[in-house]
Amino acid sequence: MLSVLRWKFYARRKELYDNGIVSHEPDPATCCAHTWMRKGLPCVCFQKKGSYARICMNVTPLQEERLTRLKNRTKVYFDSTRLEHQEALSVLWSATFPDQKLDGLISEQWKNMGWQGKDPSTDFRGAGFISLENLLFFAKTFSISFQHLIRKQGARGAAWEYPFAVAGLNITFMLVKMLDLDATKPRTLVSAVFVHLLSGKDRKMQATWSLTKY
Repeated sequence: MLSVLRWKFYARRKELYDNGIVSHEPDPATCCAHTWMRKGLPCVCFQKKGSYARICMNVTPLQEERLTRLKNRTKVYFDSTRLEHQEALSVLWSATFPDQKLDGLISEQWKNMGWQGKDPSTDFRGAGFISLENLLFFAKTFSISFQHLIRKQGARGAAWEYPFAVAGLNITFMLVKMLDLDATKPRTLVSAVFVHLLSGKDRKMQATWSLTKY
């Protein structure tokens, strides 16, 4: 029975490999062997929703290293007493409103960017410092789109009445959950495909997480 199931797992992994989702062609002799079904990498195994089949994917050392680095970044909480975190907030202000001088890190001006109060540090909560890094990356790399959103150009009344900065923090928080970055290892196809994209072959990932900067 085990050999039949293992062959099914191998066939599925071969299909994923042929479609470019996994980076290494599976070995029918070892695919889903018990030595692979362990808590950590280098094999990602997860149960496909609505199916009994378990799917396994190889993880390269580079993918594992980048995933670990990214997970470590998600664990860094925003700390208003740290100089580099204060500077990051100031840089975000300058990138958002280059012609307006910021009165201070605690100021009513922050509400113009979409923070809930005059002290942005109270809005981070579980989003962490990486959410501020992502806002900064967005502001610097896609400045036109960023400015359109922050100034709500093309707005249609109440439909656009949302706190921009806080929405950005929430997007990062939801991505961390969706991609299982707060879990021991990927548990879904979405998060497993994300790990595959960390191979460095897909440059689009740098536009999402700016991995090579840190």
